[in-house]
Amino acid sequence: MVFTGNGKAKTSAVMGVALRAVGQGFKVLTIQFVKGSWHYAELDSAAMLGGAFEIRPMGRGFVKVGAGPPDPADVHPVEGAWDVAVEAMQSDWTS
Repeated sequence: MVFTGNGKAKTSAVMGVALRAVGQGFKVLTIQFVKGSWHYAELDSAAMLGGAFEIRPMGRGFVKVGAGPPDPADVHPVEGAWDVAVEAMQSDWTS
């Protein structure tokens, strides 16, 4: 699943779907394309599930959208995150 959009609630939507999936016995990998090196509480929540739910923040941080072309410094981490996502989807991902 891919959650996009302006403003709030993308992470909240992911958390709800992920928790339901973990409850059904699935392992969940979430790759955050925008969030960067800051510490977020959802990282702690995922860690409490004993490896069934992994979150990988891979962006540079929040970016300003719509004011022109994206900053190349933001594009590079997103391309890397996409590569990680594709690799995980094509593998037998385990944390």
